[in-house]
Amino acid sequence: MEVIFCDTTRVLASTSPATRTLWEGLTLTYRVAKESHYGGAATSPLVVEHPDCGFPTLRYLEPASDNIDYLNRPMVEFHDVPAEYVAEIEQTLRDALHDPHHCYAHSWQAGDVVVADNYTLLHGREPYASRCGRHLRRVHILDDLRLMNLALR
Repeated sequence: MEVIFCDTTRVLASTSPATRTLWEGLTLTYRVAKESHYGGAATSPLVVEHPDCGFPTLRYLEPASDNIDYLNRPMVEFHDVPAEYVAEIEQTLRDALHDPHHCYAHSWQAGDVVVADNYTLLHGREPYASRCGRHLRRVHILDDLRLMNLALR
């Protein structure tokens, strides 16, 4: 199993000024159907200041590929963007986020531990094969409650 980490500060540093200006003006809403304790909606600007360090970061949930069967597919809505421009913006983001200059792909081995800044990095993984084994332990380290995404609505 492989996970990909994307350094959004690198993405923003290498993006053209025109694209960066466009991204800084975007607000998105993400929706996932409420299933048990998980789900709901969150609205956030695409470019958000890191709550501790102050530099700009990207907060983005890439739309799920149509060829992957999701039980609870997340939906992404771009605010105040004409529908005919959404696909182009999504493609520009996809290209930037998957550029090897911005990413690190990690193939997990037993005993691996990762500590990551969840504000600076975006992460994703390949889909799981049916009935494959998985054991993941996730611990959130919060030393200061003010480090929440204050841009969320």
